[in-house]
Amino acid sequence: MEVIPLALSTYHYLRHSFDFTSVHSDFYYFTGVYNYYRKVYPDVYPIYRPLAALIPKGDKEKGIKELRKAAVSSIVLRAESLILLSEIFRRFEGDYQLATYYNKTLYEFYPANMKYKAEFIKNLLLIKQYNDAENLISSCGSIKNNTFFKAQLTIFNGIIKEKKYHDFKQAQESYLKRIDDITPFGKYSNEFKAYAYFGLSRINEAIGDNNNKKQYRRMANELADIKKINFDK
Repeated sequence: MEVIPLALSTYHYLRHSFDFTSVHSDFYYFTGVYNYYRKVYPDVYPIYRPLAALIPKGDKEKGIKELRKAAVSSIVLRAESLILLSEIFRRFEGDYQLATYYNKTLYEFYPANMKYKAEFIKNLLLIKQYNDAENLISSCGSIKNNTFFKAQLTIFNGIIKEKKYHDFKQAQESYLKRIDDITPFGKYSNEFKAYAYFGLSRINEAIGDNNNKKQYRRMANELADIKKINFDK
Protein backbone atom coordinates (compact mmCIF):
# COMPACT_ATOMS: atom_id res chain seq x y z
CA MET A 1 0.00 0.00 0.00
CA GLU A 2 2.95 2.31 0.59
CA VAL A 3 4.35 1.56 -2.86
CA ILE A 4 1.17 2.36 -4.82
CA PRO A 5 1.19 6.17 -4.22
CA LEU A 6 4.92 6.24 -4.93
CA ALA A 7 4.47 4.34 -8.20
CA LEU A 8 1.66 6.61 -9.35
CA SER A 9 3.56 9.81 -8.52
CA THR A 10 6.67 8.42 -10.26
CA TYR A 11 4.65 7.68 -13.37
CA HIS A 12 3.34 11.25 -13.30
CA TYR A 13 6.89 12.58 -13.62
CA LEU A 14 7.97 9.85 -16.02
CA ARG A 15 5.10 10.69 -18.34
CA HIS A 16 6.69 14.08 -19.03
CA SER A 17 9.70 12.38 -20.62
CA PHE A 18 7.46 11.13 -23.45
CA ASP A 19 7.00 14.76 -24.51
CA PHE A 20 10.71 15.51 -24.80
CA THR A 21 12.21 12.62 -26.79
CA SER A 22 12.22 14.79 -29.93
CA VAL A 23 14.18 17.44 -28.03
CA HIS A 24 16.87 15.24 -26.49
CA SER A 25 17.69 11.59 -27.14
CA ASP A 26 18.49 10.93 -23.47
CA PHE A 27 14.75 10.91 -22.76
CA TYR A 28 14.47 7.73 -24.85
CA TYR A 29 16.14 5.98 -21.92
CA PHE A 30 13.19 6.70 -19.62
CA THR A 31 10.51 5.92 -22.20
CA GLY A 32 12.36 2.76 -23.21
CA VAL A 33 12.64 1.56 -19.61
CA TYR A 34 8.95 2.20 -19.07
CA ASN A 35 7.71 0.57 -22.26
CA TYR A 36 9.85 -2.55 -21.89
CA TYR A 37 9.59 -3.25 -18.18
CA ARG A 38 5.93 -2.28 -17.91
CA LYS A 39 5.21 -5.06 -20.42
CA VAL A 40 7.74 -7.70 -19.37
CA TYR A 41 8.23 -7.37 -15.61
CA PRO A 42 4.67 -8.31 -14.54
CA ASP A 43 4.89 -11.39 -16.78
CA VAL A 44 8.16 -12.51 -15.21
CA TYR A 45 7.16 -11.53 -11.66
CA PRO A 46 3.34 -11.91 -11.42
CA ILE A 47 3.27 -10.43 -7.91
CA TYR A 48 3.62 -7.00 -9.56
CA ARG A 49 0.59 -7.38 -11.85
CA PRO A 50 -1.88 -5.57 -9.54
CA LEU A 51 0.51 -2.62 -9.26
CA ALA A 52 1.19 -2.57 -13.01
CA ALA A 53 -2.54 -2.51 -13.71
CA LEU A 54 -2.69 1.00 -12.22
CA ILE A 55 -0.59 2.51 -15.01
CA PRO A 56 -0.89 2.35 -18.83
CA LYS A 57 0.38 -0.68 -20.73
CA GLY A 58 3.85 -0.75 -22.21
CA ASP A 59 5.21 -1.96 -25.54
CA LYS A 60 8.18 -4.33 -25.37
CA GLU A 61 9.43 -3.87 -28.93
CA LYS A 62 9.02 -0.11 -28.76
CA GLY A 63 10.92 -0.05 -25.48
CA ILE A 64 13.87 -1.89 -27.04
CA LYS A 65 13.89 0.50 -30.02
CA GLU A 66 13.89 3.50 -27.68
CA LEU A 67 16.74 2.13 -25.59
CA ARG A 68 18.70 1.50 -28.79
CA LYS A 69 18.18 5.13 -29.80
CA ALA A 70 19.41 6.24 -26.39
CA ALA A 71 22.44 3.93 -26.66
CA VAL A 72 23.42 5.52 -29.99
CA SER A 73 22.46 9.17 -29.60
CA SER A 74 22.20 10.11 -25.94
CA ILE A 75 24.89 12.12 -24.19
CA VAL A 76 24.40 11.48 -20.48
CA LEU A 77 22.67 8.08 -20.47
CA ARG A 78 24.51 6.14 -23.17
CA ALA A 79 26.22 3.80 -20.71
CA GLU A 80 23.02 3.17 -18.76
CA SER A 81 21.19 2.36 -22.01
CA LEU A 82 23.86 -0.14 -23.06
CA ILE A 83 23.80 -1.75 -19.61
CA LEU A 84 20.03 -2.21 -19.77
CA LEU A 85 20.09 -3.57 -23.32
CA SER A 86 22.69 -6.15 -22.33
CA GLU A 87 20.68 -7.11 -19.25
CA ILE A 88 17.41 -7.29 -21.19
CA PHE A 89 18.78 -9.64 -23.83
CA ARG A 90 20.61 -11.80 -21.31
CA ARG A 91 18.05 -12.04 -18.51
CA PHE A 92 14.70 -11.70 -20.23
CA GLU A 93 15.11 -12.35 -23.97
CA GLY A 94 17.70 -15.13 -23.72
CA ASP A 95 19.69 -13.75 -26.66
CA TYR A 96 23.25 -14.01 -25.39
CA GLN A 97 24.77 -12.91 -28.69
CA LEU A 98 23.00 -9.55 -28.58
CA ALA A 99 23.71 -9.21 -24.87
CA THR A 100 27.40 -9.68 -25.64
CA TYR A 101 27.27 -7.14 -28.48
CA TYR A 102 25.90 -4.40 -26.22
CA ASN A 103 28.25 -5.33 -23.41
CA LYS A 104 31.24 -5.25 -25.78
CA THR A 105 30.22 -1.78 -26.98
CA LEU A 106 30.00 -0.60 -23.37
CA TYR A 107 33.35 -2.16 -22.48
CA GLU A 108 35.05 -0.53 -25.47
CA PHE A 109 33.78 2.88 -24.30
CA TYR A 110 35.00 2.26 -20.73
CA PRO A 111 37.82 -0.34 -20.82
CA ALA A 112 39.03 0.57 -17.32
CA ASN A 113 35.65 -0.08 -15.69
CA MET A 114 35.96 -3.39 -13.85
CA LYS A 115 32.22 -4.00 -13.60
CA TYR A 116 31.74 -3.62 -17.35
CA LYS A 117 34.71 -5.89 -18.01
CA ALA A 118 33.39 -8.59 -15.68
CA GLU A 119 29.96 -8.42 -17.34
CA PHE A 120 31.62 -8.73 -20.75
CA ILE A 121 33.55 -11.80 -19.60
CA LYS A 122 30.33 -13.38 -18.32
CA ASN A 123 28.59 -12.83 -21.64
CA LEU A 124 31.56 -14.24 -23.56
CA LEU A 125 31.33 -17.39 -21.43
CA LEU A 126 27.61 -17.68 -22.18
CA ILE A 127 28.34 -17.73 -25.93
CA LYS A 128 31.28 -20.11 -25.37
CA GLN A 129 33.96 -17.66 -26.48
CA TYR A 130 36.35 -19.15 -23.96
CA ASN A 131 39.57 -17.88 -25.56
CA ASP A 132 38.40 -14.27 -25.58
CA ALA A 133 37.12 -14.57 -22.00
CA GLU A 134 40.41 -16.10 -20.85
CA ASN A 135 42.41 -13.32 -22.51
CA LEU A 136 40.28 -10.67 -20.82
CA ILE A 137 40.76 -12.31 -17.43
CA SER A 138 44.52 -12.37 -18.00
CA SER A 139 44.46 -8.68 -18.94
CA CYS A 140 43.04 -7.79 -15.54
CA GLY A 141 46.37 -8.45 -13.87
CA SER A 142 46.46 -8.19 -10.10
CA ILE A 143 43.42 -6.63 -8.45
CA LYS A 144 44.44 -7.22 -4.86
CA ASN A 145 42.33 -4.42 -3.44
CA ASN A 146 39.10 -5.48 -5.11
CA THR A 147 37.98 -8.69 -3.45
CA PHE A 148 34.55 -8.62 -5.10
CA PHE A 149 35.79 -8.62 -8.69
CA LYS A 150 38.74 -10.85 -7.88
CA ALA A 151 36.30 -13.49 -6.65
CA GLN A 152 34.15 -13.06 -9.76
CA LEU A 153 37.12 -13.57 -12.06
CA THR A 154 38.21 -16.70 -10.20
CA ILE A 155 34.71 -18.18 -10.58
CA PHE A 156 34.72 -17.29 -14.29
CA ASN A 157 38.15 -18.89 -14.56
CA GLY A 158 36.64 -22.00 -12.99
CA ILE A 159 34.08 -22.10 -15.80
CA ILE A 160 36.92 -21.91 -18.33
CA LYS A 161 38.84 -24.71 -16.58
CA GLU A 162 35.69 -26.84 -16.57
CA LYS A 163 34.34 -26.09 -20.04
CA LYS A 164 37.43 -25.40 -22.15
CA TYR A 165 40.05 -27.61 -20.53
CA HIS A 166 37.80 -30.19 -18.83
CA ASP A 167 40.07 -29.88 -15.81
CA PHE A 168 37.53 -30.65 -13.11
CA LYS A 169 40.05 -30.54 -10.26
CA GLN A 170 41.20 -26.98 -10.98
CA ALA A 171 37.67 -25.89 -11.76
CA GLN A 172 36.45 -27.23 -8.42
CA GLU A 173 39.28 -25.47 -6.62
CA SER A 174 38.39 -22.17 -8.32
CA TYR A 175 34.71 -22.49 -7.41
CA LEU A 176 35.32 -23.41 -3.79
CA LYS A 177 38.12 -20.88 -3.32
CA ARG A 178 35.99 -17.83 -3.96
CA ILE A 179 32.58 -18.72 -2.53
CA ASP A 180 33.67 -17.71 0.97
CA ASP A 181 35.48 -14.59 -0.30
CA ILE A 182 32.45 -13.21 -2.10
CA THR A 183 29.86 -14.13 0.55
CA PRO A 184 30.42 -10.98 2.70
CA PHE A 185 28.98 -8.90 -0.16
CA GLY A 186 25.51 -10.19 0.71
CA LYS A 187 22.85 -10.24 -1.98
CA TYR A 188 25.35 -8.92 -4.54
CA SER A 189 27.27 -12.19 -4.22
CA ASN A 190 24.31 -14.52 -4.80
CA GLU A 191 24.54 -14.53 -8.59
CA PHE A 192 28.20 -15.54 -8.60
CA LYS A 193 27.87 -18.08 -5.82
CA ALA A 194 25.08 -19.65 -7.85
CA TYR A 195 27.41 -19.96 -10.85
CA ALA A 196 29.97 -21.69 -8.63
CA TYR A 197 27.41 -24.09 -7.20
CA PHE A 198 26.04 -24.89 -10.67
CA GLY A 199 29.59 -25.71 -11.71
CA LEU A 200 30.20 -27.89 -8.66
CA SER A 201 26.95 -29.72 -9.42
CA ARG A 202 28.08 -30.45 -12.98
CA ILE A 203 31.48 -31.66 -11.79
CA ASN A 204 29.94 -34.02 -9.24
CA GLU A 205 27.58 -35.34 -11.90
CA ALA A 206 30.57 -36.04 -14.16
CA ILE A 207 32.38 -37.99 -11.44
CA GLY A 208 29.25 -39.91 -10.47
CA ASP A 209 28.58 -38.30 -7.07
CA ASN A 210 24.80 -37.86 -7.31
CA ASN A 211 24.33 -36.78 -3.69
CA ASN A 212 26.64 -33.78 -3.98
CA LYS A 213 25.32 -33.09 -7.47
CA LYS A 214 21.78 -32.65 -6.09
CA GLN A 215 22.93 -30.71 -3.05
CA TYR A 216 24.95 -28.19 -5.07
CA ARG A 217 22.15 -27.84 -7.63
CA ARG A 218 19.67 -27.08 -4.86
CA MET A 219 22.02 -24.46 -3.36
CA ALA A 220 22.49 -22.86 -6.78
CA ASN A 221 18.76 -22.67 -7.49
CA GLU A 222 18.14 -21.06 -4.10
CA LEU A 223 20.57 -18.26 -4.96
CA ALA A 224 19.95 -17.78 -8.68
CA ASP A 225 17.50 -15.10 -9.75
CA ILE A 226 17.45 -16.26 -13.39
CA LYS A 227 17.95 -20.02 -13.13
CA LYS A 228 18.41 -20.60 -16.85
CA ILE A 229 21.69 -18.63 -16.72
CA ASN A 230 23.75 -21.48 -15.32
CA PHE A 231 26.41 -22.28 -17.98
CA ASP A 232 25.13 -25.86 -18.22
CA LYS A 233 25.02 -25.84 -22.03
